[in-house]
Amino acid sequence: MGYLFPHFPRWFESLWFGAAIATFPAFLIGLVVQARLHPGSIRENPVMVRRLGLIALALSAFAIAMPILGFGNAR
Repeated sequence: MGYLFPHFPRWFESLWFGAAIATFPAFLIGLVVQARLHPGSIRENPVMVRRLGLIALALSAFAIAMPILGFGNAR
């Protein structure tokens, strides 16, 4: 994912950016794995699963918007 987006001047910003971008795809992969390994466990607490999904989506969306909005002084 890091090759598709501009790099940031400091290593920690680039690390945070890459991790934030990967949050939502990792949530979706984890959701599929959880559904296959423990069927029915996701239905036990749908509110928390939905909340974590929305947080992951918001974090990824904000990270994608950072270079567009000019945050982080991307090169």
